[in-house]
Amino acid sequence: MGEITIRGKILKLETREIRNEKTIVMFAITDFTDTIMVKMFTRNEQLPEILAGIKKGAFLKIKGVTTIDKFDGELTIGSVVGIRKISDFTTTRKDTSPEKRVELHCHTKMSDMDGVSEAQALVARAHDWGHQAIAITDHGVVQAFPDANHYVERLDKEDPFKIIYGVEAYLVDDLTEIAVNEQGQTLDDTFVVFDIETTGFSAAEDRIIEIGAVKITDGAIVDRFSTFVNPEVPIPFEIQQLTHITDDMVLEAPKIEEALPAFLDFVGESALVAHNAGFDVGFIEQNCVRLGRSRIFTSVDTVGLARVLLPTLSKYKLNIVAKALNISLENHHRAVDDAAATAEIYVKFIEMLKERGMTTLKEVNAFGDMNPDAIKKMPTYHAIILAKNEVGRVNLYTLVSLSHLKYFARRPRIPKSEFNKYREGLILGSACEAGELYRALLDGKSEETIAKIVDYYDYLEIQPIGNNAFMIASEKQRNIKSEEDLKNMNRRIVQLGEKFQKPVVATCDVHFMDPDSEVYRRIIMTGKGFSDADETIAAANREGIDFRGCLYGGFMLTPQGPKVIEYNARFGDPETEVLMPRLKSDLVEVMLACAEQRLDEVELEWRDEWAVSVVLTSAGYPGSYEKGKVITGIEDAAAMENVTVYHAGTAVNEDGELVTSGGRVLDVTALGETFEAARDLAYAACEKIDFEGKTLRRDIGLRALRGRDAWDA
Repeated sequence: MGEITIRGKILKLETREIRNEKTIVMFAITDFTDTIMVKMFTRNEQLPEILAGIKKGAFLKIKGVTTIDKFDGELTIGSVVGIRKISDFTTTRKDTSPEKRVELHCHTKMSDMDGVSEAQALVARAHDWGHQAIAITDHGVVQAFPDANHYVERLDKEDPFKIIYGVEAYLVDDLTEIAVNEQGQTLDDTFVVFDIETTGFSAAEDRIIEIGAVKITDGAIVDRFSTFVNPEVPIPFEIQQLTHITDDMVLEAPKIEEALPAFLDFVGESALVAHNAGFDVGFIEQNCVRLGRSRIFTSVDTVGLARVLLPTLSKYKLNIVAKALNISLENHHRAVDDAAATAEIYVKFIEMLKERGMTTLKEVNAFGDMNPDAIKKMPTYHAIILAKNEVGRVNLYTLVSLSHLKYFARRPRIPKSEFNKYREGLILGSACEAGELYRALLDGKSEETIAKIVDYYDYLEIQPIGNNAFMIASEKQRNIKSEEDLKNMNRRIVQLGEKFQKPVVATCDVHFMDPDSEVYRRIIMTGKGFSDADETIAAANREGIDFRGCLYGGFMLTPQGPKVIEYNARFGDPETEVLMPRLKSDLVEVMLACAEQRLDEVELEWRDEWAVSVVLTSAGYPGSYEKGKVITGIEDAAAMENVTVYHAGTAVNEDGELVTSGGRVLDVTALGETFEAARDLAYAACEKIDFEGKTLRRDIGLRALRGRDAWDA
């Protein structure tokens, strides 16, 4: 294909003697942007001289001709005309700053499906760069501590470098009571159950467009309130799609200056009830402040009640709770209808609470305190917990143990109530964009709420703009439209630190050590459903598609990172067929849970074996091909242990014979204890199947084997 000259480092070296006293010398060489195989044919007597300069780890400059290897179909350098040893051209990164920093947010490989670095490598890098310390803060676990400590033990006793042991916790705010600001009310007092529709999620930035309310006294509905509100701004398209409220419907409606006082008059001195009350009450309180009618309400959250009264539910959305209680909800996401449904829910909850002997909101709060089942269903926020002494280290271990043994639900959770018990010796940081403070700022929470959150933490954290740049393109974050918005978020956090006298630290939220390692984490993140998957979900939402099923992504690795090229909504492709024999769980149960929106209740079990699939196609595929060729040997192949034969393009002719009817005819999948065993078994099964024009690739897995050897090197 052409003569080229490259330089690189040898990753792997192999020799193979062939006929006529000759040997093939094969080695993989990389320039750290890509890797290519080099093949040389030499006489046996010349081999020692050649191998003297070609060794694993050697740096070489090579001139040769690129060709497609006829055995494995890969681009290879052959016809080598020149080899020269060169010096190591790689560079070592250094921290040249005269004032060294301490990283307080760092992940190792123990952060499952997130970090890609070894603990000792991270610690060694910090030490070699002259840093005084480094914090290890993996997601919910402390398994990296021993490995990190082993490095420190090898240092001189006079070396001041140290490890700060910590964890990035999944913190649960269980301190917010079911009945906020209760004033001794009984369950028979008057309550106003209400719901609002808004132009967005930020009480500070967005506007109310509808208020619906129902008044309950002695457990019975006695009055109703409903009004549209003119927001004086266009209603976003996605909100119109969700609520079916259009600009025309609110054009002649009263503005908030008229609608809110009318609602407050309806409420009077009653306590408020709402589903996810923090959101609805937050909007009402924020608008009261704008109108100079600041007021603190008693509010009851039916989500909190549902968590303790209906612990078997996996989610607590209004429609799910209504369905569980056999309550009709015909026009979900309309305030007047949601308020009516919430009122019926609350009436039933009052009956359930009285059956348990409760008659006051104070007793309801006591019932909800420290309820593990409720905590397992509550939202989590990221938070950094650092141990500042031995007492703190022991308390950290206690909290991590509790999070896994008592409160684990999809992730290890640490309730604030437990953290308060074991807070001695620990330092609590606000963490990243998934932290409680950052989320509150994004959601436009009130100044009182922000102040309460800041007060709870020992220090606040800001991070580089690049860490949160994904929010700019995300439709979920309408308040972040540019890098300047991200900078303003950091500035706001710094201002809060200054105002409340809290230290503010700049961290990197480290997940990899070097720029060329970033691609590995990007692949992991893509596999977990981030980036392109988020865009797919957003597009489905825009189109009003309620998709429940399987989306199997087809990915292509490009110089710009992994890219999605297609989605399959089925299990009929080789990419999925190779996985299915490894699935131990009942697929029907998984699909049923998906349809019923309770996938979080399902734990998938997988077999440990390797799996390899080989596709048998008709001659000429993917171009033109003939059909109707008789297939034999399938029974023999399928009878082999750990072999599954999938039909793709087959049919039965008039004589009852199995024949080809498509380009992709069969997929033969085999399991094995090792990769090689699975591959050999798959090809052995393929040999038992025959039909005219049978075509298959012979290089399945060779690239994986070569890549694995390179990784091992």
